Amino acid sequence: MTLSSEGLGICTATPSANLHVSGNTIVSDKLRIGSVSGANSTLHITGTMGYSVQAVSDNVTLSGNSYILANTSTGNITITLPSASSVAGRQYTIKKITASNNIALSGNIDSSLTHVLSSGNTDSMKLISNGSQWWILSKSF
Repeated sequence: MTLSSEGLGICTATPSANLHVSGNTIVSDKLRIGSVSGANSTLHITGTMGYSVQAVSDNVTLSGNSYILANTSTGNITITLPSASSVAGRQYTIKKITASNNIALSGNIDSSLTHVLSSGNTDSMKLISNGSQWWILSKSF
């Protein structure tokens, strides 16, 4: 650990915030963000949250971004989900932002290898991995 005028660093030589942890962290009991009281869940957030957003217009295999904005104005695209077994609990929300062309979602989704977000619509789909396949949580067509 390193304590400096910037803060406390764990596994980092130079902390850049009040608490800077480099590497994986395990929090036991409850984690409160933005509040010192009132946590009734394992993770309690008081305030807003930000998500990673990825804009795509070509075929892509998803990785760490949570929200995908897909522009199909130049043609059909394929969005490949990572193997569900490698990302148990991960969620993706995929939004088609142009009406033309299609998006093929590739992966083991609700026991099907592909799903299509069709042309003429600005569809969206929210998915979650249970560790063996992807499940559709919600869809808007």
